[in-house]
Amino acid sequence: MNLSSILICPQCSGELVASPDHWSCEVCQQIYPIIHGIHDFRCRPEPFEPNIEEAIQKFQQLTYQELLTLVLVTKRLPKRIDQKIKDYYCSENIRTEAMTAAFLQDAKVLNWGHVLDLGCGSGSALGSLKRNFKLTIGVDAHFGQLLLARKSLAEEINQGELHLICAHGESLPLKSACFDYIQSINVIEHLSDLPAVMSEVRRCLVDRGVFAGDSRNRYDIFAPEPHTGLRFLGFLPRALIPKFVNWRCDADYESTYLLSWCELKRSLRKVFAADEIEIHPPDIRAYGYQGRAAGLFNAIRNMMFIRELLLLFFVSHHVLITKKAALSQKDNQGVQDAEGA
Repeated sequence: MNLSSILICPQCSGELVASPDHWSCEVCQQIYPIIHGIHDFRCRPEPFEPNIEEAIQKFQQLTYQELLTLVLVTKRLPKRIDQKIKDYYCSENIRTEAMTAAFLQDAKVLNWGHVLDLGCGSGSALGSLKRNFKLTIGVDAHFGQLLLARKSLAEEINQGELHLICAHGESLPLKSACFDYIQSINVIEHLSDLPAVMSEVRRCLVDRGVFAGDSRNRYDIFAPEPHTGLRFLGFLPRALIPKFVNWRCDADYESTYLLSWCELKRSLRKVFAADEIEIHPPDIRAYGYQGRAAGLFNAIRNMMFIRELLLLFFVSHHVLITKKAALSQKDNQGVQDAEGA
């Protein structure tokens, strides 16, 4: 399928015209560059940081490991887990493929047509999604992450089997009702305005389309907070957490917003109806756990009381949303008449 058939201007929703190295909006005349095959649709983009500029200039010559080091060079990471984070990037394909398989098993997707990986990062889930869907789109706001995806998925991108887009989740350059399935792994806790992003998710899903994602639990008592290695961090007042992380780890924490079960439900219900939303304790096989213990956990995780305890205090939540078809004016009047009877 031609990519232009599902793209719109993220600023005015106008039609786009394709050129070899950019897109242009017919309505507002905005220009969106294409850099190494990555479509840059950020609204009012800031200049690239020096390391990303260097990565763009040297992209063809750099190996994946060299590119990874360059992309991460300006991140303020906890010194004691810096190498763990780099190792994470090099092995994340295994984890995200397992999580994608778990999501797809639960999602009950009706049509295997168009899929969007929202917050695709370095593209670790895109390969497995491409094997299941006809058109695969990866979107992320961080251009450096997309350079990593471009490097690791060069063959698929060159063949036109999947596409990478740099854009913010609050203003997606995508037409309404064009995706059967939208997935977000390790993304929700990095969104400062979850309802705004989920409004875009709702707009882009077809009726009966499915969103699946995970959200790390603010009140997790089983594992250290994954971005800092600190235990019980979420129990601190939210306003104090960035200062505490800066003191303990010499790291920034301004773009991480772990949510509790109640906070997650409240945010999602600003956009979706309660009967469209399911929040479950995770299938821990999606995190690489196997064997009898994993099987036992999965057998009991949705039992009464155990489920509620896990949602309150376990490592993460799995979110499954099925967009209900909008009622026609006639059907809506019938519902109102029935309620008034």
